[in-house]
Amino acid sequence: AALQGLKRWEDAVVVCEAGMAAAPEEGLRKMLCEVRNRHFQSKMQGKWQGRVSEALGGYDQEMEFMEGGKVSVVVLGRSIIGTYWLDCSQNPHHLSIQVPIPDAPGMPP
Repeated sequence: AALQGLKRWEDAVVVCEAGMAAAPEEGLRKMLCEVRNRHFQSKMQGKWQGRVSEALGGYDQEMEFMEGGKVSVVVLGRSIIGTYWLDCSQNPHHLSIQVPIPDAPGMPP
């Protein structure tokens, strides 16, 4: 946990893997998964731009991945704040993004 707090991801992975080799426990396996997810999350932070497939509308889209699993999604000039989470145990890694529906009752314009 201390290495994670210092954002020393590679060192945290090495320690977890050494612990797993000595005593493979579920708690260590979960911590190793969390460390890998947080390491990848730190690499993703920043703005990403792309184009949605033609089947989904073919428009430009921008996302900004922030600390704490927050993401800002800009669609058709409108910014929406949502959350994201990763599963780096999958190959390829899985990214899930959840944003509120802007036109839903109670949502700001």
